[in-house]
Amino acid sequence: MVEKNTPCFSEKIEAWTFGPVVPEAYHEYKQYGSGDIPTIESYIMFDENDIWNSKRIEFEDTIIADEDKVLIDKVIDKFADYSATDLVSLTHRQSPWIDAYAPYQYNEIPINAIREYFDS
Repeated sequence: MVEKNTPCFSEKIEAWTFGPVVPEAYHEYKQYGSGDIPTIESYIMFDENDIWNSKRIEFEDTIIADEDKVLIDKVIDKFADYSATDLVSLTHRQSPWIDAYAPYQYNEIPINAIREYFDS
């Protein structure tokens, strides 16, 4: 059963060869490969019109609600001991990926298909 009836991502989820992928997240974090993604304490906000007005902004970890962080931690704890191969095998047995996947295409997995699968 779905614990929360709100999608984790507003971005689309696609059926790729090795399973479901959020392309925006993949492209943002692929540089880390299989390593840990570091936490950040600050970032630079660039001024498009005047680079000299760019400034360092302290990162505030408020984008994700505390209750969602708890849910995310539960999911991570549940699947932390699974290998990449195990996770691929698991998603390849789930109908949302099966129904959307076609070789050499990045078809979207509809949120309703995910919701129906995990709510049954």
